[in-house]
Amino acid sequence: MTSWQEDEIRTLADESGKVTRACIGYRMTGDVDGEAADDVVMYYRPDGTATVVGLWHLTGSAAGRKGSVMFASSGDYDGTTALSQVRSVLGSGTGGFATLSGTGTTSATSEQVEYTLDLEF
Repeated sequence: MTSWQEDEIRTLADESGKVTRACIGYRMTGDVDGEAADDVVMYYRPDGTATVVGLWHLTGSAAGRKGSVMFASSGDYDGTTALSQVRSVLGSGTGGFATLSGTGTTSATSEQVEYTLDLEF
């Protein structure tokens, strides 16, 4: 992670949790090389677990192509690790990623984010 800014949107009046928004920056290396910016909304339950939904924008290179693409994500945070399913957003690709489609998973802790992506061009 290169950056993390999380702000509370609201605390629920009945004390059933809170909603936050985070802007997260990542540097990706490996089969996909580039920068990602993730905008995430989280509903935290009183026990510290959460449901997480977001959009992340990747700019970089993969399979000899350069471009950018948006992914939608949804998942859960168990208090230590956030696990999410991701899918490319139809029509969001540019440059060499214009025809990209794909799915994958993410696993994130406070110290590391791991991505597994299955991409088709």
